[in-house]
Amino acid sequence: MRAKVIIPVLALASLILLLAGLAHFGGSAPSQQPQEPGMAADSASAARAIPVQPVFHQVAVVMPAQHSALPEIDPAIMEEQRLEAGRQRVAELRDWATRREPNSLNTILSELSNPDAGIRRAALAAAMEFGDRSAIPALQEALESNSDPQDKVSLQRAIAFLQLPTLTEADPGLEAAMPPSIPSGN
Repeated sequence: MRAKVIIPVLALASLILLLAGLAHFGGSAPSQQPQEPGMAADSASAARAIPVQPVFHQVAVVMPAQHSALPEIDPAIMEEQRLEAGRQRVAELRDWATRREPNSLNTILSELSNPDAGIRRAALAAAMEFGDRSAIPALQEALESNSDPQDKVSLQRAIAFLQLPTLTEADPGLEAAMPPSIPSGN
């Protein structure tokens, strides 16, 4: 797909630049123009000296006329690419939820303001999965700034979920009954 668009655009740009160069330097013999200070007086050096002039103004005039020759991008393809990018981002959020690293939580929380509702929902689910109460202030901030009623309810539920006590907080006797953790290799 990209090659189908890029190659014709590059060919068109090359053609325009070639035509602009031919129009500007036209192959005609150099005319006798008044010399600027510092230019040589003999005709051989005058023929070799090319005055520096910007060519861009000529290209800008040609480009709008050629605009209609550019292929249009299919909206269905653009939508499919947007959906695929969204699916990929949701998968990344699920992965970050399992990492249990502080940077992962920051990345998850940054997606709570994403314009894509699907990514916002995935970020909220990932924040709940992460299970860290330090996410509550960011969830409250998202709750205050969000205008979608459905998102507000979901954010309130997530905050309430993260505020629930853990099993060991609810019953301190459970901690004594739990097996010791496996020591790390450090």
